[in-house]
Amino acid sequence: MEFSELIKYILPALIVLACAYLTIRQFLTREENKQRMDLAMANQKVITPLRLAAFERIILFLERINPQNLLVRIQQPGMSAKDLHKALIITIRAEYEHNMSQQIYVSDESWDAVKEAKESIVELINIASQRMSQESKAMDLSKYILQMLSEAENNPITDSIAKVKEEIVEILK
Repeated sequence: MEFSELIKYILPALIVLACAYLTIRQFLTREENKQRMDLAMANQKVITPLRLAAFERIILFLERINPQNLLVRIQQPGMSAKDLHKALIITIRAEYEHNMSQQIYVSDESWDAVKEAKESIVELINIASQRMSQESKAMDLSKYILQMLSEAENNPITDSIAKVKEEIVEILK
């Protein structure tokens, strides 16, 4: 057999082999992409409800540490300003520790806003407490905390809730 005759048989076979290879490779790539998309969709069906529940808990945390809500819950008749201060700080820290795990479901920016709100409220309470005399009553401290909060340019709780809601809207798009 001559070389030219050998090429007549081998060349078409090589062309068919190359076409088959390319077709099969393209099919497998499409199937792999489809499986990835299916897996991502299945993950979203599980993760999205978890993330939304985490956002709910974060907003609930922020509302619970809002001085307007916190003072009503914590203050008791006959309590001194010093005792109220201590109870407020303990409650805020306990609430924060209880909700720390939610940070895995939110962006760093949202979690930073939550931490900043908590720290701002603790700082506000500490400043108000430092300005009270030893004989001050819890009611005096409560009034002063609420006054300071109303005089502040921005409410850290409201700002943080707005940031969290922005992220929720992005998730639901």
